[in-house]
Amino acid sequence: MGYIDDEEFADLFVKDKIKQNGVGPIYLQSELSKHNISDEQINKSIERGYSKFPLDDLIKNHIRKRKKILTHENISVKKRKIIQFLQRKGFTWEQISPHLNKNFPD
Repeated sequence: MGYIDDEEFADLFVKDKIKQNGVGPIYLQSELSKHNISDEQINKSIERGYSKFPLDDLIKNHIRKRKKILTHENISVKKRKIIQFLQRKGFTWEQISPHLNKNFPD
């Protein structure tokens, strides 16, 4: 019938969401838990997904795109909006902050 097991579903879900939307691990954890996937399986799938699409690359790409969109904003507003955007995408402060320091030196 073409049914897939939880592991395959989780892996495909993670790969698709990262590739299409560039989402972070918090978003993936939340969405997969809605599908009754075990926490252990969720963590394994997320780890495999980010081995193919590194977190740092995703965050850098989002920041680069957002900086282009927010060209008319002052630096503090731009920085705040980028932080909020990345958090909505499912990235943690610990993942975001090193990139902000590189892109917005004080």
